[in-house]
Amino acid sequence: MRYFLIVLFLLISGCVFSQDVTGTWCTVDDETGQVFSEVEIYVEGGRLFGKVVKLYPASGITDPNAVCVDCKGKFNGQPMIGLQVIDGLEYNRKKGVWHGRKGVFDPKRNMTADATVWLDAKDDGILYVRGTIGIFYITQKWRRSVTHQY
Repeated sequence: MRYFLIVLFLLISGCVFSQDVTGTWCTVDDETGQVFSEVEIYVEGGRLFGKVVKLYPASGITDPNAVCVDCKGKFNGQPMIGLQVIDGLEYNRKKGVWHGRKGVFDPKRNMTADATVWLDAKDDGILYVRGTIGIFYITQKWRRSVTHQY
């Protein structure tokens, strides 16, 4: 019974102390440093998803009903608000990151890439989102939104 309680404590503490990436995050333009959009990140069925919930002037899109006209494939013609930019990432407990093949879509660059998402080890207000194609990758630093706290 004693060992059962120890194992139970470890399992529960692992869940409690694991970093929570869910919530709303401000994406930041790599070139200008301005806030581009807000993305709501959520877990559904044990997988991580993210959708655009707000666009800022830095995005260059002023129409709230704008659609992704330059996007390819399933993203072409989709409304920008509600556009799913993180798709079905799985959590890797050993590495402490969310990861998925073709799991992130960047509408600005019009590209889908393998994704890795993790919180900054020292600041849970910073989220790293990495898109990888082959040996090349881009890592963006997103900031937790102060307008949409959950």
